[in-house]
Amino acid sequence: MSQDIVTCPSCGAQNSRGVLFCMNCGETLNQKDRDKALEDYTLGEPKEENPGLVSLQTQHLLETIVRWSNMEASRTNGGYRITVPLEGERRQVVHVVFNGKDRDGSEYISYLSLCGELRPGMEKKLLRLNSRLLYCACAIKDIKGAEHVVVTANQLARTADPEEVEKILRNVARKADMIEQRLSERDEL
Repeated sequence: MSQDIVTCPSCGAQNSRGVLFCMNCGETLNQKDRDKALEDYTLGEPKEENPGLVSLQTQHLLETIVRWSNMEASRTNGGYRITVPLEGERRQVVHVVFNGKDRDGSEYISYLSLCGELRPGMEKKLLRLNSRLLYCACAIKDIKGAEHVVVTANQLARTADPEEVEKILRNVARKADMIEQRLSERDEL
């Protein structure tokens, strides 16, 4: 076997050397490198006089995860556009936004990935699919006057940790890609 290939201990998929997470299942390939990349990261508690500190710290966390996860990112209004590599040559865009607060005033992170236009009669299928999803859910979002299927997730910014953020990003991307493929092939969900 080539020295440029690393086999995932979890699923057996072959990955390029230097990638920290399996491109197929998301399992950590080299815990030592992952730990080193995060050694300077600590979230801490926000100070009362600066309620936006949590969002800034969470943005730093996201940037760190993108660096060691072989993802690509670009800044957008209020967040990031993350391109998550998937199995094979597939990729899925996940939008991450930091400008939300819940009813108690706690900042949260929103993740959203577009799947495609909603087809008539899909609503019940999407609700059934939601009961089987972890870390994310299907939703219907109006985009430029047309209803679209999206995969979305939310989490409290204050308690976000590297493993959780990375896992949510990958799960939102995988599920959105699966739904997008089925929509384009006119398959059942």
